[in-house]
Amino acid sequence: MKNEILDTPFLDTFEDFLDKDEKILWTGFTAENVDSIYIRNKDGSYSLNYGKLFLKILDFGMEFLTAVLIIGTPIAFYIFVEPATWKMYVPIIILFLLNFFFHYFIKNRRNNEYAITSKRILFQFARLPKNEIHQVLFSELKDCIVTLDKDHYGVIFLAAKNPQNLPDQLFEMDRHSPTLERIENPEEVAKIIRAVIRNA
Repeated sequence: MKNEILDTPFLDTFEDFLDKDEKILWTGFTAENVDSIYIRNKDGSYSLNYGKLFLKILDFGMEFLTAVLIIGTPIAFYIFVEPATWKMYVPIIILFLLNFFFHYFIKNRRNNEYAITSKRILFQFARLPKNEIHQVLFSELKDCIVTLDKDHYGVIFLAAKNPQNLPDQLFEMDRHSPTLERIENPEEVAKIIRAVIRNA
C-alpha cells in the first residue's frame, strides 16, 4: 500500500498527519481490563495473565506486610535490640520497589491508539515508535465485523478488498485482517466506519 507508514522524527499525533480537507470523526484506544487476571486469545478463549496475577499478589503482600509492620514495629522495638528493628523494613522496601516497577511496566504501558478520519483509519501501535503511524484508506475496505466481549468492549475486524497488500504491522496477534482491539462501544464505531466506506 502506498505511504502506509507515516513517520517523521518530529510529529507524533494524528492531527499532524491530516490533509487540509481531512477531519477526524472518532479517536479511541485499546482498553485494558486492569481488574482481570485473564487475557483473551485470538481464538476467543481466555488464559491466565501471569504478569497481572503476580502484580495482584504483590499488591496484597505489600498491604498485608504494611499492616503487620505498623502494628508490630512498636511492639518489636521494645522486645528486640534496636539494630534488629530496621531489618523488619527490608521486606516492605523490596515489595515496594517490585510493586513500583511492575506497575510502571505493566499497568502504565502505552496502549494502541486509533483515529477514524473522513479518508482513512490511522493506527498508532504501542509496540512501535510513537512517531510511526500506519493507515488504511477507506477505498481499500469493503466492510467491518464486530465481535463483542462480555463487557461493552469489543474488536472491530476490517475487511479489506486485498488484505495481502496491507503492511504486516497492521495485523495484531496473527489476525487475518487489521483490527481495532478492545474498543469501547464498538458497534457505534463500526457504524462510523461503514458510513465512510459507503461514501469512499
